[in-house]
Amino acid sequence: MTELDPGSSFLSWAGKRAWLDANGEVVVKILKGWNMGLAKMKADPELAIKLTLEFTGMGEAQARNIIKGLGHFDASAALDPKSNAYWAKGSKLNRVLHDFQAFGKEAGLIKATIDVDDFVMTKHMQAVKDGK
Repeated sequence: MTELDPGSSFLSWAGKRAWLDANGEVVVKILKGWNMGLAKMKADPELAIKLTLEFTGMGEAQARNIIKGLGHFDASAALDPKSNAYWAKGSKLNRVLHDFQAFGKEAGLIKATIDVDDFVMTKHMQAVKDGK
């Protein structure tokens, strides 16, 4: 991850392409819900800390540090060339995934490669960004 600017790790969701294509409205709702959750956590950090403690069982100091440095990306961050989460062929994140896959192959952790350049489906993110 040394190619990426310091900050939070990248969170992503995965699903079978056929299901994602067939259930685009559900995917968009999930991404909108993610954005709503981020907005709520930023607006009410004490609630975010309380829920983090309840659902994870981690220590309060750790939960406070996580919320204080809240650096999660919204659901359409991968579409913004200025974002650390920007996704396009040749972007920093794209290169990291290529490197990650190469390491997995070299270490014998993965047997089959995927088309990294076609790995991220941005159409659902675009729908969220467009307010659909």
